[in-house]
Amino acid sequence: MDFSPQLVALASTAVYAAGNLYARVGLVHSTPMVVTLISLIVQTIVVWTILLCRGGVPSADPRAMAVFIAVGVALPFVRWLSYTGIARIGSARSSSLRSTHPFFSAALAIAFLGEPARHNIMLGTLLIVAGIFITCWDSRDARRDAKPLDVLFPLAAAFFSGIIHPFTRYALTITNEPLLYSGVVGLSSLVTLGGYLLLTGRGKRMIWPERRALKSFVSASLFETVGFLLFSAAVSIGQVVLIAPIMATTPMWVLLGSILLLRDLEKVTPRTAIGSGAVVAGTILLTLNK
Repeated sequence: MDFSPQLVALASTAVYAAGNLYARVGLVHSTPMVVTLISLIVQTIVVWTILLCRGGVPSADPRAMAVFIAVGVALPFVRWLSYTGIARIGSARSSSLRSTHPFFSAALAIAFLGEPARHNIMLGTLLIVAGIFITCWDSRDARRDAKPLDVLFPLAAAFFSGIIHPFTRYALTITNEPLLYSGVVGLSSLVTLGGYLLLTGRGKRMIWPERRALKSFVSASLFETVGFLLFSAAVSIGQVVLIAPIMATTPMWVLLGSILLLRDLEKVTPRTAIGSGAVVAGTILLTLNK
C-alpha cells in the first residue's frame, strides 16, 4: 500500500506532540535528565530490534557514519535542553520555541555560506522573532516559579538542532539509511550520556520517578521514537520541501493537546496561541523554496 509522504509527515507531527505531552506529565514527578536517559534507552532498544529483525546492519560510508556518531554525541545535550524547557515553561511554549531551528539554520547559511536572503526568509524570520518575543513574554506569567531566562533552554535546543540538521542531511545523501542513522545516533547518545553520568557521579544522585511518572516517560520515549521513524519514512518517499512545512506544525498539535489534556498543569493564554501561530507560520515560510 502506497502512503502519501504528506500524510506520513502529518502522522509524525501528531506522534511527536503526544510524546511532548506525556513528557510534561512525567516531569511533574522527576527531572529532565531522567527522561533524557529513558528516551535514549527506548530509542536504542526499539530501533536496533527493528534493524536486527530486518536482517542485520546495512553498510554505511565512513563519512556518513562519522556524522551519525557525532550527532549521537551531541543529542543527549540537545534532548536535555528540550525536556528542561518543557519542565520550566510548559510543553506548549517550549515546543513553539524548540521548533525555531530552521530560523537558526537559515541565519547561519546566510551569515557564513553567503546564501541569499529571499523575501520568504525575511518575512519568516520576522514572524518567528515576533512569535519568540510573544512566547517569552507570556512565559513569565504562566508559572509563578518560572524565570525569564528559562526560555533559553528550548531556544538553545533549537540553535544546536539548526546546526545538526544540515550535517544530518549531508550524511543521509551519502548513505540513505535513516533507520541505521537512528540506531547509531541512539546507541552513541546512550554511551555518551552513560559515560557522563558515571564520570560525574550524577547517576547516583538522579531522582528516579514513581511508577506513574515512569509510564509517562516510557510512553513519551516510544512516541518520540515512532515520530522520528515516521519522519524518516516521509523523507524517504517524498521531497523535503513537501515534508518540512508539515513538520513545522507540531507546536499547534502540542498547543491543542495542552488545552484539552493538560489544563491542570499548564495555563495556555491567547498570547501563547498567537506566539505559537506566528512561529509556525514563519517556520513554514522559511522551508519554502520560492
